[in-house]
Amino acid sequence: MSTLARTKHMSSKVMEHICFILFCTKSLILALSRTVLNLCTNYIIEYKENIVGFNVEKILHMLYQLNYEPVYEKEFFETVINIFIRDQDRMSGLSFLQGALSLCFFQQMPKSFVKQIFNVEFLDKLDVELANCYFRDKYPNRVRRVLMQLNRAVCLEYPEYNVPWFHQKYIEEYQKTKLLAGSFGRGEYSGKRHPALWIRGELCLSSGPAEKAHNGP
Repeated sequence: MSTLARTKHMSSKVMEHICFILFCTKSLILALSRTVLNLCTNYIIEYKENIVGFNVEKILHMLYQLNYEPVYEKEFFETVINIFIRDQDRMSGLSFLQGALSLCFFQQMPKSFVKQIFNVEFLDKLDVELANCYFRDKYPNRVRRVLMQLNRAVCLEYPEYNVPWFHQKYIEEYQKTKLLAGSFGRGEYSGKRHPALWIRGELCLSSGPAEKAHNGP
C-alpha cells in the first residue's frame, strides 16, 4: 500500500492516540514504531490544512523523545513551522513553548520564534493564561519548567540571538523551595511568581519590540 493511501486512514485524532501509546511504551516498541512515525510525519505534510498546531506539537515532541528524524526532514519542518505560525493564537502557552523547544532540539528554531517568546509582551499574555488556568497546582509549574528548558536550549544552541540566561534563577529558586519542603513537609515547588515578573528586568534590557512568529529572518 502506498504512503498516500495509508495516510488516508490517518486523522488528527488518530495521531493524538498514537502519541499517547508511544509515550507510554517509549523505547519498548521503538523498532516497530518507525513505520507509524513515518505515517504521522507524512500525514502532517500532505494534510497540513486539516491538522491543528496542538497535535503537531505532540507529534514533534514525540519524535524528539524517540530520537527519530523524519524522512522528508526539510519539508516536514517547514510544514510544522507554518502550522505553528498559523495556529499560534489558538495554541496554549504550554503547547507553543513545547513546540518551540522541540524545534530547538532539532536545530530548526526560527529567529522570529525566539523574538516572540523572549519578550515581555508574550510573557504578560502567558501570565494572564496562568492566572486563569484550571489546574493552578500543576499547570504553571509545567509552563515555567518548559520556559526555563527553552531558555537554556536557546542560550546554548543559538548564542547569536543574545537571549539573557535566566535559567539559573529558576534552579536556585527551585532548590530553595525543595529545602523548605523538606523542612516543613510541604508539597512541590509552587512557582507563584509569574514568568514576566520574574525575568522582566533581563528582557527589558535585551529584547527589541514585540513581534509574532513568522517565516524569514
